[in-house]
Amino acid sequence: MTDMSVIHLTDEARTILAAAFANDPACADMIVLPATWHESEGLVDLFITGVPAGRSTHSKGVWMPQRQDVVELVRRVINARSRHWDHTRLRSLPMPRDWWRAIRDEYAFIESIPECASGWCDLLIGMSGWLSEHYDGFWHTSQLKEKFGGLQVYHDAGDERTDEMVSVAEWLSEFICEDCGAPGRLRKRGQWYRTVCDAHAAEGGFE
Repeated sequence: MTDMSVIHLTDEARTILAAAFANDPACADMIVLPATWHESEGLVDLFITGVPAGRSTHSKGVWMPQRQDVVELVRRVINARSRHWDHTRLRSLPMPRDWWRAIRDEYAFIESIPECASGWCDLLIGMSGWLSEHYDGFWHTSQLKEKFGGLQVYHDAGDERTDEMVSVAEWLSEFICEDCGAPGRLRKRGQWYRTVCDAHAAEGGFE
């Protein structure tokens, strides 16, 4: 991996985290520095500091994730993204039409074909890898789909911790482009909501 690829992927992580914590003054001093690269494992870690423990805040008082859970999932997403990265164009390589097959083959609890675009592939890989560390062989996901611009995971996850992991993935989806996996935000076109990056927003006519 080239130095420019490491810098670019680290910038993507920084942008996603900055958007996720935009309304959280406790994360104002967050620092995201270039990560460690291993030839066989991709971008295996990011140096992230200045993110305190506890739940993030929101002025509306709705459910918010644990800050360190967000950091952990972003690390996993960027690692997955680094494994199919075009170093020349500094973007993800084109995804195969059956991009979801590898996820279903590797994780027994994913029992349905994701009903979303391939840009969330790395988010689903990151979530699934995280969940697999707590998998007890019984619970499963029955549906993964886009709904109102965000990821929706229908599941019977085993306990409060796995429920929380799924909720973090759903929440984080509103900061990752569903089409390409780059940093994005929730946008609107008429009555249709999607989470997309600037390029795909312009392409699709989203505000």
